[in-house]
Amino acid sequence: MTKFRRYSYSIIITTGLILLLTTTSPEVSVKGEDLLIGHDLDFGKYAARNDSGQLNDPEGITTNSTHLFVGDRGNDRIQIFDLNGIFTSSFGISGSNPGEFSSIRDIQVNSTHIIVVDGDQFQIYDHSGNFISEFGTSGSTTGQFASPFSFLHNGTHILVADTNNHRIQILDPSGVYVTDFGAPGSTNGTFNQPMDIKQNSTHIFVSDWGNSRVQIFDHSGNYVAKFGVFGTSPGQFNGISRFDHNGSHFVITDQINDRVQFFTSSGEYTSLLGDVGGILGRFEVPKDAIFANNKIYTSEGGNFRIQIFNLQNQPLFEFGGRTSLTKEFLGPASIAVTGTRILVTDIFLNHVNIYDINWNYIGQLGARGSGTGEFASFGPWGIEANESHIFVSDTGGHRVQIFDIQGNYVKSFGSIGSGDGLLNSPYDIEQNGTHIIVADSGNNRIQIFDMAGKYKGQFGSSGTGDGQFLSPRGVITNGTHIIVADTNGDRIQIFDTAGKFVAKFGSTGMNEGDLDAPLGITQSNGHFFVSDSINNRVSIFDLQGNITNIIGNSGSIYGFDKPSGIASYGNKIFIADFNNVRVSVYNVQSGLLTTTTTTTDSDTKTETSTTTTTESDTKTETSTTATTIGQTVTETITILSQNSNSTSPKDQASDSGFLYAPSILIILTLLLAVFVIRKF
Repeated sequence: MTKFRRYSYSIIITTGLILLLTTTSPEVSVKGEDLLIGHDLDFGKYAARNDSGQLNDPEGITTNSTHLFVGDRGNDRIQIFDLNGIFTSSFGISGSNPGEFSSIRDIQVNSTHIIVVDGDQFQIYDHSGNFISEFGTSGSTTGQFASPFSFLHNGTHILVADTNNHRIQILDPSGVYVTDFGAPGSTNGTFNQPMDIKQNSTHIFVSDWGNSRVQIFDHSGNYVAKFGVFGTSPGQFNGISRFDHNGSHFVITDQINDRVQFFTSSGEYTSLLGDVGGILGRFEVPKDAIFANNKIYTSEGGNFRIQIFNLQNQPLFEFGGRTSLTKEFLGPASIAVTGTRILVTDIFLNHVNIYDINWNYIGQLGARGSGTGEFASFGPWGIEANESHIFVSDTGGHRVQIFDIQGNYVKSFGSIGSGDGLLNSPYDIEQNGTHIIVADSGNNRIQIFDMAGKYKGQFGSSGTGDGQFLSPRGVITNGTHIIVADTNGDRIQIFDTAGKFVAKFGSTGMNEGDLDAPLGITQSNGHFFVSDSINNRVSIFDLQGNITNIIGNSGSIYGFDKPSGIASYGNKIFIADFNNVRVSVYNVQSGLLTTTTTTTDSDTKTETSTTTTTESDTKTETSTTATTIGQTVTETITILSQNSNSTSPKDQASDSGFLYAPSILIILTLLLAVFVIRKF
């Protein structure tokens, strides 16, 4: 009896130590002892945008003879630059007290004061940025305002575009109401969200956002004329915002069309500049445009910058933007890793950041637009690379673009549609040296192309059955099988290279082993790693689809907020943590792995061998004899394990290829040990 107690206590203590060792990591919920997972680093973070001279959603701009004043709305401050874009000073902080800002909309400067409209209030400062006074309250009665977007101080009166009250109000210099004109509507003289107001010696001009026009009034507020209609052609508007008039021409920001247009004083179209994009000379959500210093100054909400053009509409230079814009992220979506490069797509900045293997910034490729080497809105998403080329899915552009390893554009294939070779919102992309595999999400299928982009085949259709998809957004291959993250189907499906359904795992939910909108998948160390985006975690499955580990949970410290793309290289896992705006890197190594050989149904004897693998020794011998209905799946997954050396650098890993003993066999082994000890 004494021996039994001694050995029983030893088993209990040993088991307790094992459980303790597998549950003490603060960032990893470990379900077994087959993998050692450690959090290495986070890289990227949100691009800082509050340094002096940097801009976050610049709204109104104005000048005097020597300086440019910018309403830096996202940073709740006014920044002042010389006319060449050199930062000189700033004032203002976030808040709702006098002298603080919460929603800067416009700014004007006269010989003595700086006047700022912030929310529904007007604040007055001296030229040194010292607060003097304020006026205005929220409301719809006379002298009250509802989101006024712009105003004009002409020396004797303040004219206010009272946007959401659909009128123009006229105040005396101290802010006391004098009169108003306009009412809600689309007829002549009425407004649908007037946005900006200008004046010359004879007329008042108002940009009428919702009616896509500029209206002209006399100084008494009587309607005179109008120009502009809704549309996308030259001379038409979609989101007419702020504008300026230099005596002979108007310059007008056509916001949703991402361009600036020019008209004569009589309203005749003359020219335009820009198109959607992030490079110099293009726009993303232009906010304001003014004539000054024989130049044209524009502000952009999308590119967070000021651009300067000459009067021939040629771009000269830019300033502002985000701190370390080229090195940081705003919407990291997917990752590709080669032996020398780490590449991260950013769907909001519309480019790919390129780093060396130690995260030293090398450069970037792409910009927002529809031309070659450019990416549409909500793109690029998926990325794949080898040592010579980079392959990028231009999701919003419904195409795949190919670049050389230096980032130079080579070619593209695909266009929007549902026919063979056409694409609808392609997400993830994979290549194996002979084929390019595309998760054609909008068409609920996987399409296969050769390396030149020639269509070769497809599989899948819309539905919830085996081999069907609901918006597949992640895909990898390991040489013999294609594995797909069926995002809206909340599962992982496995196919042979001919597209024949083989197996599946995962179901809708938040319990361990469940999935909710899996966006990406990779394979490493004999496991599948799935970015379980809505559950804010990475779920780790063995090659039979059994849940083994979970990395992370909701949060920003060792957690995730909508993890999206995921890639592996060597013993590292790279995770695009979308809403935390970073890439998280985890180190994954094989621990003490157990292989099991099961003989026959009548013989319950189990032989267990323990093997420690290293990066230099990954050879594994595994044999399984599967009984019952699971035989086909087990044999298929065995093939996956034995052929897990993907030719894709994105998913290259030191896969050990082990098949892990089911939990029931481990329990039986422990019970058998207890039985033997008890007999002894």
